Amino acid sequence: MKHNAVRAALGVLVLSMAMGPAEAYTSKVIRTVSVGASGVTGSATLNTTVVAQGNAADPAATLVFEGTTNAFRDSGESLKIDVNTNVAGNRIIIYTNNSAAVATPKACINTGLGNDSGGLVGTGSAPICELTVPLVWGLTDTNANYTFTETPSPGFGATNGVFITDLAHVATFTTSGSALDNLPMKRCAGGAVVANALNDGLYPQFFGGVGQDFDLCRQSDSTKVVEAEELSKNIAVVGFGFNGINGTGPNTATVIATDTIALASPIYLPMGADFRPAAGDVQYATSTLTTELVTQ
Repeated sequence: MKHNAVRAALGVLVLSMAMGPAEAYTSKVIRTVSVGASGVTGSATLNTTVVAQGNAADPAATLVFEGTTNAFRDSGESLKIDVNTNVAGNRIIIYTNNSAAVATPKACINTGLGNDSGGLVGTGSAPICELTVPLVWGLTDTNANYTFTETPSPGFGATNGVFITDLAHVATFTTSGSALDNLPMKRCAGGAVVANALNDGLYPQFFGGVGQDFDLCRQSDSTKVVEAEELSKNIAVVGFGFNGINGTGPNTATVIATDTIALASPIYLPMGADFRPAAGDVQYATSTLTTELVTQ
């Protein structure tokens, strides 16, 4: 009975403390210790192969666009991407580098006129190497068949596909005479002025690069120009935020740019090409279709 009475008294004391007015504690003595630095070694793996669509066995294939007419073409193949990383701030990007010395064929385009040589390039000397065919990609989490919905003419590309851009991108088309066309800009990092010619229907925008910030800001108030963000941070991003094999990617099945889907490696990029604007009697190809795992 004595023990029961003690327990009952303690219960009343605890209850009264919990129900009483809140009071700050008073510190009498403080002792602090340090904890040594420890962590985990960063790891990152990325592997990309071409596989036939719609086959769970992921049979190896060659990326080609069969046909001979001016039409949008589904390839029937996908890029299979295996990724596993614990490095923070990661993302997978995709691009071509058709102006590189090793590119076959090598583009000979004046990128300052808004054409960045992304996609497939005409095989031959100038003016053939100035011609391109747009490449687009979709995104799925399983090896399923994917049907692109071509953008109605006079547009090109697909409503459920994202354009492949090129490392050589330096200018983007816009409405001639618009605010964006004539907006004074500068590098957000460092503040160097970037030329933006008046009323030419173009504004400066860069793909991005290693160790540099190519985002552009307004000269007037230093605010970021969202439309002039590095392409490597938006249109070129296949997936991001991977923790191990799990990450997030754009939902290419919708036209809402902010829609995303959960991903688990491997992921698949169905590929399409729009030959509607292509010149006849020209072969188009690229040797530089590249996926890359980066951090920023």
